[in-house]
Amino acid sequence: MKVICGLGNPGRRYRLTRHNIGFIFLDYLQTQHSTSFEPGKGEYNYCEAEINNQPILLLQPLTYMNLSGLAVKQALEYFGKHAGDLLIIYDDFH
Repeated sequence: MKVICGLGNPGRRYRLTRHNIGFIFLDYLQTQHSTSFEPGKGEYNYCEAEINNQPILLLQPLTYMNLSGLAVKQALEYFGKHAGDLLIIYDDFH
């Protein structure tokens, strides 16, 4: 199973900002694939979806974006995944 992690910041203040594109994208995926996020065993929410006949773990850290590494590490360890299984969605405007 591969992992798609969407980065963003928690709270209504940041909900529709470009910095939350990772959260927005994951919300879209979970809606399109009729699944719901649930609390993880760390600082993240997760759900499973099937995309193109492949099981995918959707991961949404509950930390601020700059601290999301901890939540991602917790989830990867809990689910027995490696960095090579991970796709991270985030904003990058330079």
